[in-house]
Amino acid sequence: MNRNTFIMGVIIWIVTLLMLIISMTDFVPDNPLIEFRTILGVAFLTITFMVAVVYRKVKNSNR
Repeated sequence: MNRNTFIMGVIIWIVTLLMLIISMTDFVPDNPLIEFRTILGVAFLTITFMVAVVYRKVKNSNR
């Protein structure tokens, strides 16, 4: 269960990272994510923390 949670967390983390990169750059004209830069940044940090916690649990349970 924890390993599946970790894999899903990493997938969500990658999607959030891509959204954050898109919101911070001007590659896309009329980018709708520009208005949500702060929210995406906070979400990215929160998801990073949660993935780190799950990673530690998975790592400790494999010993």
